Amino acid sequence: MMKIIAVLCLLALCVAVTSTSALPTGSVLRSKLVAAAKTQRFASAGASSIGFSDASSSTGANDKAGSELDAQIEKLNQDIAKTNEAIKVSQACASKLTEQQAQLKALQEQKDRLEKEKNKAKQKHALQADLKRQESDLREINRMSRSLREKYNEVKRMVQLIKSKISKTKASLNRLDDK
Repeated sequence: MMKIIAVLCLLALCVAVTSTSALPTGSVLRSKLVAAAKTQRFASAGASSIGFSDASSSTGANDKAGSELDAQIEKLNQDIAKTNEAIKVSQACASKLTEQQAQLKALQEQKDRLEKEKNKAKQKHALQADLKRQESDLREINRMSRSLREKYNEVKRMVQLIKSKISKTKASLNRLDDK
């Protein structure tokens, strides 16, 4: 669980880094470039007459427009550098993510294996308890059968004793009748 939280925190950090770089969108860049181009065009057309102007006035306007473009280009270079850094961070996060996903998978497989072993141990314990109970029942049945056998043999002996007494009594009666 802690590993999953760590992965999620790392991903949130990557998203925060890439979103805080405040890169201008394509439309913002386009509007800045269009504004710079208009400034340069109207600066050169700002002379009182249409046609060729003297070299000193056009050079000053070109320098101003050139410096604005240089500033914008420098800003874009900085934004490109920030974006490249954000890409490197994101790639590092992505490689870390795949490593952590593999580690998570291995941990999950180990957990599943241990749960299976635990279930087998529970099942084995339950079967051993059933076996002990059945063995106890068998010993009780064996004891009861021995007791019944002994009583049966005793009853059988009593029956034979009674039969022998009956036969002796019959023999005695027959002798008395004969006399």
